[in-house]
Amino acid sequence: MSPQPAPDRTILRIEPEDTYALRHRTLRPEQPREACHFPGDASEGAFHLGSFDGGILVAVASFNPEAAPACLDGLVESLETGSLNQGGVWRLRGMATAPESRGQGHGSALLRAGFAELEQRGGRLLWCNARLSAADFYLGLGLARAGEDFEIPGIGGHVVMWCALASF
Repeated sequence: MSPQPAPDRTILRIEPEDTYALRHRTLRPEQPREACHFPGDASEGAFHLGSFDGGILVAVASFNPEAAPACLDGLVESLETGSLNQGGVWRLRGMATAPESRGQGHGSALLRAGFAELEQRGGRLLWCNARLSAADFYLGLGLARAGEDFEIPGIGGHVVMWCALASF
């Protein structure tokens, strides 16, 4: 039986602290909870979204302004803006969905809400370090792979993924 869409899903802005428990549980359970407090969580302009099912927080995503990694240089000439590090570049970080809520559309709803917010802010590009196990999920939402796969010690295999935002 395939998972069913969440009938009572609500996407809301949340505080960085609201993301930590779910990040810890799903992304870094073998590390101290403080390992889920990421640089950029409280940076100017950063925002955090949560997907709630029946009032329970089941998925989180964080977006903060951060320069694109070097592997994206030369890959986005269609942006026609020169350096990607001049502004309008955002990083997705700490995307996490409770295992029992996966496959119900929470993650894709969070990303779509994040895309809309970034476009309103004049964002041009979104990038992330995606876990290899989640790369197909991101590909399905329009992100592309860039560069070689790499290992983050103690966490696992990753790849940089990115997409141009429609507002550009």
